[in-house]
Amino acid sequence: MSSKKKQKEMWEKAKKIKTNRVIATLIGIILGVVLLVWPESSLIVLCQAVGLALAFGGIVAVVLYFVNHDGLMFSTVQLVFGVILAAIGIWIFARPARLVELVPTIIGLIVMINGIVDLSQTVTLGRQKYDKWWVSLIFAILTLVLGIVLIVKPFGIAAFITRVIGVVLIFNGLSDLWMISKISNDIKQMRQVIEAVDVEATEVTEEDRKKSAAAREDEAFMRGDDLKSGSGTTPQA
Repeated sequence: MSSKKKQKEMWEKAKKIKTNRVIATLIGIILGVVLLVWPESSLIVLCQAVGLALAFGGIVAVVLYFVNHDGLMFSTVQLVFGVILAAIGIWIFARPARLVELVPTIIGLIVMINGIVDLSQTVTLGRQKYDKWWVSLIFAILTLVLGIVLIVKPFGIAAFITRVIGVVLIFNGLSDLWMISKISNDIKQMRQVIEAVDVEATEVTEEDRKKSAAAREDEAFMRGDDLKSGSGTTPQA
């Protein structure tokens, strides 16, 4: 395989990689915009998709139980698991907002409990005259308040987190596009340099070929003159 053919394949491969990377980055930016502009609707659609996936998995498990029913304990467990999974999936699909609220609520309960524990430890530090115990008190109160907010307004917190994710996706996509443009420019300049070197090498080779041909013609011409001069000389007695 010639060097030019290898270079052409390399450039084509780099072009395909760039195209795929740009498409993936644009999809990420679009998803980020959707999450930023419509966080509530995005959460609902996401939960419904999760519900459909769980329901589908449960239905498949139930169908496989009846297809491969062999009376074993494993098959019975598979049937029960499939029914439960399908029921959960249908519930999530029918009431996606409940799932959106459930996750922040659970996290809020955990955070609030942790804040209460921190608050009790802060009281202990205060009784022991610990230096700067009030710093621990501030963190404990903030943790407790954050947990309460997560419990009281779970949907709003989930929407806010969704917006933050959207901003991160947009920023990441724009930075990727900038990096792709810089790398593409570097590759383009490298290709121009390589092609210029190839052209120069081709010109030098062509020039050497012409010089070699001219040298052979001169050599042939000189040989012809030598033959003529040799044939025109008469031997002396």
